Amino acid sequence: MNSREELNVLRQLSKLLTDEERERKSQKTRRRLLYLVAFFALVAAFMPFLMQREFIGLVAAAVAALAGSLVGFAIYGEIAARQWPILKPHINVESVSTRIRQL
Repeated sequence: MNSREELNVLRQLSKLLTDEERERKSQKTRRRLLYLVAFFALVAAFMPFLMQREFIGLVAAAVAALAGSLVGFAIYGEIAARQWPILKPHINVESVSTRIRQL
């Protein structure tokens, strides 16, 4: 990980530590949006079957793969959000702030 990536991760962590409630709501909103987009992608994946066009299999497979990826990201975020209360007490806020200043 280079210093730019480390700085971005530490800034996000610092923001989460300082304004946890707002950040958790924002992440929850993003996950819900991902679920919604994935739902519409799945609906779009099955639309060609109803319309009986060419390339049905290719379009359905591509859109279904996109929807599966979106659902996977949303589930990953949901699991991370559930683990946050367990991890938070073990993070040293001062250490994070010091490292941000160093970078």
